[in-house]
Amino acid sequence: MQTRALTAALALALASAANAGTVLVGGHFGVVNKVDLPAGTPGFFGTCGGPIDSMLVDDGVLYLGTNTGSVYRLDAQTGQVLGAFNTPLDASALAMHNATLLVADTDGRIQRVDPVSGALLTQFTAPIGVNAMVTHGDDLFIGGLGGVFRSAGATGAFSYAACGCIGQIQGLAFVGNELWGVDNNGIVAHFEFINGFLLGAFFVTAEPTNLAADEGNLLITTSDQRILTLDPATGAVLSELQVPIDARAITLQSTPSCQPDLTTGSVPGAAGYGVPNGVVGNEDFFYYLAQFTAGNAVVADMTTSAIAGTPGYGTPDGVLNNEDFFYYLTIYAQGC
Repeated sequence: MQTRALTAALALALASAANAGTVLVGGHFGVVNKVDLPAGTPGFFGTCGGPIDSMLVDDGVLYLGTNTGSVYRLDAQTGQVLGAFNTPLDASALAMHNATLLVADTDGRIQRVDPVSGALLTQFTAPIGVNAMVTHGDDLFIGGLGGVFRSAGATGAFSYAACGCIGQIQGLAFVGNELWGVDNNGIVAHFEFINGFLLGAFFVTAEPTNLAADEGNLLITTSDQRILTLDPATGAVLSELQVPIDARAITLQSTPSCQPDLTTGSVPGAAGYGVPNGVVGNEDFFYYLAQFTAGNAVVADMTTSAIAGTPGYGTPDGVLNNEDFFYYLTIYAQGC
């Protein structure tokens, strides 16, 4: 039975990773390019009616936020425009939360809107101007000049989360349960998302404009129109690609969520240990078991409840217990 479950999980993981490495990048020309990393040829994908500052793919839809306040919806596979709506914000960052779209601006306003119509559902004010925004579980993280702040449950009540920077946060992304950020001075840092402890940092010799994560690697767009692929363990530039547009925002063309994919190998100290690889297999289970046994809540704390449909299901709570272990068993069996 376990062998069949592992085979099914592996097949599903490979299917979900088929488009991994295919990214969409946009900028102030209002044009979106598509490219297969690491060495593909950037090609025209779509356009909108304003300078693009933010991008997001969710459920097959590409959302483009322009600094003129418009949000466009495109088919994430074809580039066909599906619709658009206007906001009073400069749409400096976008995030999805509980099937609603969060739109932020550099004045610190954040609106929760219907992702299709743009109808305003609620609005709250952040303690800083927002240049980057990402959700993790039920929580919202924002970044800008002044560091990273967290709103538990994305309620609009923010608390200071982390900062390993001296400049303005340009992008935020999660790799597993670690929060990564990059500032305009080229400092790339990562943190424990629960307590904000700085885990490490390195420097890139470029002016970053945004950040994404793909299969455990970091993708950074730069002001000189490049996409850098970085090894998060060492900071080494694995590849770089010139694009013909002003690169201000980047997102994966498809965004498969593969939460049980935690590692490439299960041998501590070996290459790929603790780095997801798009495949769910025995290594991931034994890696999780080791982290759970060691009490590493940064990796192993995944849920409040192990019962699907109950409050806190799939939302880390800072407590490592049997709920987390049985939750991982469930998502491991489901694969990706």
